[in-house]
Amino acid sequence: MANPVRHFEIAGKDDGPLFDFYKTLFGWTMTRHEPTGYGMVGTEGFGIGEMTGGLCQSPDGSNWVTLYIEVADIDKALADVAARGGTTVMEKMSVPSGPTVALFADPAGNTMGLVEPMQPPS
Repeated sequence: MANPVRHFEIAGKDDGPLFDFYKTLFGWTMTRHEPTGYGMVGTEGFGIGEMTGGLCQSPDGSNWVTLYIEVADIDKALADVAARGGTTVMEKMSVPSGPTVALFADPAGNTMGLVEPMQPPS
């Protein structure tokens, strides 16, 4: 499939109960990333062709779920979003020791993520 979903995030006011809920409900393995406290779900990291997930405490206390769709070029994808009536919510940024990501809102206001595939170590 072109442009598959590669990552998801589930956020809430308090991520402790979210960790417990998903861990016990689905048996997910979770690892906290220090010092940020971001929780990775069922993976050691972002790999090529892998689906990863994250659980976190939202900065503003809101609840949300975001899907991150893989694209070859985030800048081009954000231009395509704008051309089709969407808006950029968060400009492209590189996650330390992780992928490059951005956020956009579709015409209905749903926030979605974009992620460029990480290059294999050389």
